[in-house]
Amino acid sequence: MLSAGCFLPDRKQISGFIHRHSSLVLPLPALNDIFYKLVRETGKQKMMNRNSLAPLRPMILVFILLNAFFIAGKNMLTKFDADQSVLIIGNLVLFGVSLVSFLLARRSLRSVNPNAFVRAMYMSFMIKFFICAGVAFVYIMSAKKNVNKPALLICMGLYIVYTVIEVSSLTKLLKKAKNA
Repeated sequence: MLSAGCFLPDRKQISGFIHRHSSLVLPLPALNDIFYKLVRETGKQKMMNRNSLAPLRPMILVFILLNAFFIAGKNMLTKFDADQSVLIIGNLVLFGVSLVSFLLARRSLRSVNPNAFVRAMYMSFMIKFFICAGVAFVYIMSAKKNVNKPALLICMGLYIVYTVIEVSSLTKLLKKAKNA
């Protein structure tokens, strides 16, 4: 159901717009149908926008809670010799990489080719692995002898947490997919 503020043009308005502004030599009825379907689908996507964030909510919630803990629990982190800035940056990197890999895998669920999902999962694993390894390498090379091992171990645990959340969200979406 559309909200009162949402305006979707009908076929007459779309065809009038095309006739007034079209400088292309294309079959107008076909262009009219394509444009109409595009506008209608965009309107449906705006209505479903709230539902599209639902699988990401656990990941976003974990990111916010962990950052709040890392900021508020500085005294507890110093007891374990864990560097607060390393944990916050590691959490941010892991959240960003997990978000990108989740979006890649979710996009592949729309494909009718069953191999697309497998390729997307391999690609997301490779992206996560190489970005995380690269960030860890840069940190280790820049810190040299002052590497904070407890913070790196906690970041490794966070990698597992974000991977579990990503896989469980994708599994729920896969069960709902029509072509699964």
